[in-house]
Amino acid sequence: MNTDALVASLLGPSALEICDVEGRPLGEVSARGYKNAARDEAHRDYGDARDHARLPSNLAALRQLQGCWPTLGTLLSSYEADRPATMGRVARRADWATRQAPLASLACSAGLGAASIATGSVATSEASNDVVLGAVLGAPSGLHTCSGEGRTSLDSPARPPVLLAALYKVCVGFHELATTMLLEGAIDADDPVPTTEDFLRWLEPAGAPSWLVGGAQVCAGTLAQIARIWEALCESGNEARHDDAAPLCRELEALIAAAAGAAREQQLRGEECPSLARALLESNRVPRVTESLRRIPTAGLVHPALLFEANEVPASLQGFAADVARGTPIDVALLEHARLPATRLAMLLGAQPTPITAAAFWAARED
Repeated sequence: MNTDALVASLLGPSALEICDVEGRPLGEVSARGYKNAARDEAHRDYGDARDHARLPSNLAALRQLQGCWPTLGTLLSSYEADRPATMGRVARRADWATRQAPLASLACSAGLGAASIATGSVATSEASNDVVLGAVLGAPSGLHTCSGEGRTSLDSPARPPVLLAALYKVCVGFHELATTMLLEGAIDADDPVPTTEDFLRWLEPAGAPSWLVGGAQVCAGTLAQIARIWEALCESGNEARHDDAAPLCRELEALIAAAAGAAREQQLRGEECPSLARALLESNRVPRVTESLRRIPTAGLVHPALLFEANEVPASLQGFAADVARGTPIDVALLEHARLPATRLAMLLGAQPTPITAAAFWAARED
């Protein structure tokens, strides 16, 4: 696997279609494969905006989360537990949680060494949550699990265990919320974590749609369950764990979002926009951070820097913004500044570190 294929697989919307060992897609109702998964939808009363939406809850996905419940909190509170408890750490934790299942599936499917992934190495699909937890936390005896071991094709991705799928599903909404709040400037990445009470108010902003209501379903968890995950995202666990791959994915996603933001600014000025940058802005499905940026009418070139603490904005993102501001074509600047993090990611995961090309970013979006 070369660098282009690696970046497209990890950052593009194809991750939504990855199915876990129970056959459920990571993206659930957002995935095309949802129609093939076991369905259990029902209308429930929650005592909030969901009751008026007249949309069902996904009880099948909720059962997956409940089966892993104590472990999810342990995982989330341990990641970067030795770092300051800021909104930036909350965003990084939610991002990290959504990376583990796609990283594991990719490592198994493509036969990558992936020794530095926080989830460890490949074993069988029958391992318990305790074994998978050991892998995610970096325990020496922990083995990461995927079904489809030994596959060498991405046409039929390996299936991650339920724990990693649950980690993705429980945090994807938190990641979108945190990303949006940071991009809008509603809170700074350097700010202390908001209280649970403030967070719950965020979920149902006055005069705006509730974060608990989607286009086809409502969030299935109770407010108490949602609040508990928020608290785990904010707490500092007893043992700090780190990951090398997820931050590189996050850096590359921020660069893609900055390219889309720059394309928007050029279009607003009536300037001709490069084809790739325009596609990242206008395609039907794009990487998640770019999708969040597109929903904010005022977000442009520099806004993705708000996702990071002031002294931790990646040099690649700073250099990209500076080059575009000086008149470098967006597509050219994107490839130049994505080169180093993409190469580092490929080497880290045991892929072939070929020079990144525009093909990586064309494949990371869908019309």
